[in-house]
Amino acid sequence: MLSGLPAAHAETLQKKLAPIADDEDVEFLYISDSPLGLPTSDASRPKGTFGPLPMRTNYDKLLYGVGTAYVAGLTFGGGYGALRGLRTAQVPTFKVRMNNLMNQSTRYGPWAANSMGIMTMGWALLDSAFEALRGGESDYYNHLGAAFTSGFIFKCTAGLRPAILTGSILASVVGTYGVVDQFRTHGLQGFNIPSFAGSRAQPAST
Repeated sequence: MLSGLPAAHAETLQKKLAPIADDEDVEFLYISDSPLGLPTSDASRPKGTFGPLPMRTNYDKLLYGVGTAYVAGLTFGGGYGALRGLRTAQVPTFKVRMNNLMNQSTRYGPWAANSMGIMTMGWALLDSAFEALRGGESDYYNHLGAAFTSGFIFKCTAGLRPAILTGSILASVVGTYGVVDQFRTHGLQGFNIPSFAGSRAQPAST
């Protein structure tokens, strides 16, 4: 059971485990890294993060990206609605102001959460599609293009100008994060086009 761990860690864990009699059957729960049966290996698994979020695979990008965007939209949209509710209350009584605050919070919070979640989902799917079209190359050309395209499609029914504006805002957010992360990591030296996925892990030499 502990054969795949380093000797020091295996010995430490062995001391913490309860003793198991030889005649007892033990069932272990096996969790596959690829539940869909897709081929994976440590050598081809991309390693990287997006701020505090792991972005090792396209599934991570979709899962953590959409979830974080939804929660952020719900939080900031609800906060904006609360401030708007306090300002637009017609009668300066606590009951009316609280009712207006709740109405505005439940109006803007879900709207912002759904909008950000959908745009982030589109960004993650488009980024994965661009990566596949470019032969597995994952960099900010993909990220920026996917962000602009996602925002453009999201607002395309409102007209050309709102669509371009929304796409530009999303691309600016992604690009700003990339520049800040690059300077935070490498400073002014060696400025390159970074990537959320980072570099692929190299196989260990034997």
